Amino acid sequence: MKKELYVDPTTLYPTQFCLGVKEVEYKKNKIKKMTPERFGAYLIEKITPVIIGPENKMYLVDHHHHAKSLIELGKSEILIKIIEDYSHLSIEEFKNKMQFNKYLNLLDENAKSRKFEDLPISLNDLRHDLYRSLAWAVREKKAFIKRDDVLYFEFRWAEFFRDYIPEKLLLDFFDLAIELAVKLAKSEKASHLPGFKGKK
Repeated sequence: MKKELYVDPTTLYPTQFCLGVKEVEYKKNKIKKMTPERFGAYLIEKITPVIIGPENKMYLVDHHHHAKSLIELGKSEILIKIIEDYSHLSIEEFKNKMQFNKYLNLLDENAKSRKFEDLPISLNDLRHDLYRSLAWAVREKKAFIKRDDVLYFEFRWAEFFRDYIPEKLLLDFFDLAIELAVKLAKSEKASHLPGFKGKK
């Protein structure tokens, strides 16, 4: 089932606990500069995968930052693609199906594992993960390759950086943290991560 339609982004349910605020701000600034025609094309380019769950709730499985940027800009439409319809399942069956298919990222902004039942019910309730912002910034430096075929792959990079870069450095010297993270991303220590490109 693959159905495309425009919906209000505020009606979408997240499948993660946090995001990178710096990426959201970047997307907002990018959208602000667009003409109406360019923005319409942008929505099509950023078509967003959604799964229909119990009570016909629409769950995002990617593009949380895109949807959040639209909400913060007061945009009333996002183009979605329904990739699965699990509306016939009980909530317990739905949870198990989502976990089995790796459609959920249940780590919070402190890298603590949480329960499906604890997921925010609104994109406005997503917390800021400093390391997810860092992962995005490092990808923007082309230190690793974007992998659209691996859900939540940037969170795996975020957790990798969390092991090596202190939070205080991120808070006080974000640009320096990016420089260090770029070097880490190109080192053999990161070779197990999706999108690794080495010293290229």
